Amino acid sequence: IARPQAATQMKAAVIDGLAPIFGALANPAQTVGNWVDAGYGVLALYEENQRLQAENERLRAWYIAAQRLSAENRDLQELVNHQGGWSEPVLSSRVIADTGGAFARSLLLDQGLDQGVVRGMAAMTAQGVVGRVQTAGQHSSRLLLLTDINSRVPAMLEKNGERLVVAGNNQSRPELQYLRDDVPVAVGDVIVTSGIGGIFPKGLPLGSIAAVDADLEGRPTRILMQPS
Repeated sequence: IARPQAATQMKAAVIDGLAPIFGALANPAQTVGNWVDAGYGVLALYEENQRLQAENERLRAWYIAAQRLSAENRDLQELVNHQGGWSEPVLSSRVIADTGGAFARSLLLDQGLDQGVVRGMAAMTAQGVVGRVQTAGQHSSRLLLLTDINSRVPAMLEKNGERLVVAGNNQSRPELQYLRDDVPVAVGDVIVTSGIGGIFPKGLPLGSIAAVDADLEGRPTRILMQPS
């Protein structure tokens, strides 16, 4: 059975599908021009995207630099406001390298003999003692940290003045030695310098007790300090 209406609809659909092709063939210059314009548009979008990515990286770098400078400024303000009771002038120095390893704990500083640094000088942050100068060159110096196995610092319990020695062990937490067995200690007790030996003034923060190992009778056998 013939259906003229269906045939007409099919012809119309074919014509609609071929119309763009006929239009392009009828006006090839315009068609090519449209394609070129589209290509330029894509290229412009790509270049804009590249520019925005580069600008974003620059902003990220500036943000990181601003965060670092803010942290340095905060640390310097803490150092300036810190009242350490020093009898000698205080020098500010920057850590420029970590010279430690498996058998040593030390740092390289950017100040030396020309800036007044000498061997044996105490070094500290606003939070507490870090160590002491082991060697000093003309423009740099090497700092022996509290945690180094060669470090020994005369100290005392802040709460009762009981004397002891903070001994480095090349671990993150040095040991407390030569403390009398009958002296009560607990985790959190604050350790400060005793002033004995003349290197560190009395009362500078060293850290706090982090762990206490005891024998069956409750006497401490090993005490570890968390540096401040």
